[in-house]
Amino acid sequence: MEFIGYGEDALTFWALTHRLGDMLNTFGDNTLQESCTIFFRPSFGRHGGLRSSEFGEFDFILITDQAVYLGESKWHRSSEEIVDGKLHLRREQIERHEIMAWYIEEWLKGDFDNWSDFFDKEGGKIRKGELLKPLPPVGKLLSENLIKLLEEIRHRFKNRSAKIYNVLLYFYAGDEAIILPKDSNGNFTIINLDYSSDRVGNFIKML
Repeated sequence: MEFIGYGEDALTFWALTHRLGDMLNTFGDNTLQESCTIFFRPSFGRHGGLRSSEFGEFDFILITDQAVYLGESKWHRSSEEIVDGKLHLRREQIERHEIMAWYIEEWLKGDFDNWSDFFDKEGGKIRKGELLKPLPPVGKLLSENLIKLLEEIRHRFKNRSAKIYNVLLYFYAGDEAIILPKDSNGNFTIINLDYSSDRVGNFIKML
């Protein structure tokens, strides 16, 4: 069976199934690939602004024995510009990573039995620098999704702190992308991946 896709989602899946070892090597992470946990396109609602608890979707979240990697994916046909080697992300994309890092750090600090305890302890708010957003109430889809992710991380790290990395995968097809990003706004590690070996026309061979 051939599994062929198009665009950033398909390329992200391809990277996680074909180039995961290269990604881990970038960070000196020696976790076995079969021991990794990957949340693919996890949704935490739409980005609803400061009055909403929703903060959007990641392209992937990778959990290993050594770290948590919060991932964005872009390709050479993305709308984001590369200026002087720097890829410019939108503010809400950077903010999404700041919010998730806050959740992970705060959740691992305590031994919470449920979302209600976490909600009460934090006073119902995310407070990180100038960022102030409400937490989702108990029983909402967003809080349930967060619990699933955070408990997976806590199971891995046993309440010790976890290293958190922001990762930006940039996909290009051979020499079709003349300019490759070396940096971005926000604290992201750039990984440039050439997908031309599995390219099928304008598509990507995912499996």
